[in-house]
Amino acid sequence: MPTIPADAFIASGHRGQVIAMVPSKDLVVVRFGRTSYDRYDTLYDWLGKVMAVFPYVSR
Repeated sequence: MPTIPADAFIASGHRGQVIAMVPSKDLVVVRFGRTSYDRYDTLYDWLGKVMAVFPYVSR
């Protein structure tokens, strides 16, 4: 998954439900939608695009 940040943690649930945490962006993404298993590549591409919108935080 090249579009997903390296420090991301992802919990993948039934039919495309996703909880993704990205510590370097102070970001949590929760998705309750439904996606068929043959479209998971599209789902993770979408997830990477959502994460890309948010900037990295400086600590």
